[in-house]
Amino acid sequence: MNKEKLLEEISDPNFDLQYYTAAAEKDKDFRDFIVDEMLNHKQIMVYYHCYYIAEAVSESSPELMYEYWDGIEKLLKHKNSYHRNFALSILARLSKVDADNKMNNCIDDYLSLLDDVKFMTANDCIQNCALIAVYKPELSEKIVQTIIDYIDCIDCIVSEKGTGRNERQLSFLAGSAIESFGSFYENYENKKQMIEFAESNLNGDSPKTRKIAKAFLKSVE
Repeated sequence: MNKEKLLEEISDPNFDLQYYTAAAEKDKDFRDFIVDEMLNHKQIMVYYHCYYIAEAVSESSPELMYEYWDGIEKLLKHKNSYHRNFALSILARLSKVDADNKMNNCIDDYLSLLDDVKFMTANDCIQNCALIAVYKPELSEKIVQTIIDYIDCIDCIVSEKGTGRNERQLSFLAGSAIESFGSFYENYENKKQMIEFAESNLNGDSPKTRKIAKAFLKSVE
């Protein structure tokens, strides 16, 4: 394996994601290489494209990526928001094969990114929680309650991290939450909780969220 040549090819803006995903699925050494470069390389075009490959394998063959869980979990506390986002996406997909209940043990760290300094990381957290709730239904109540509590809590507008979500941002996050809830509503016991949350956002600051809330309520009539 010519690592320098591989990195040059992978960092190309037009790199062939499908090709490298297939290679990572077939070759463990290459898969090890991709994960290591995602975790440790300093150049954004390298680590980001390696993430695309790792995420794609996590989606199609999560059992092949599960052994890397611990290293990826550490990214939840990475100083770079891109890497925190990587962890949110990949771990959610690996939850499908989480026989060791690793997600159950790190769910608090995962949900703490609702209050991330980067607004879009908070949004990514909410969106990926939908997968976790589907794959780990025993965590769904905690996920829903934590998200609702965060969005509805006035104190989060001036958070401990100093992130300070404004009302429009919170309304936007509410829309993402309602969309996420919709993906596991049928199997969720406390449906009334989701319905009441959607109803409370029918007149929110975000026009998009108002539309999402209305559509959700219509779908569950």
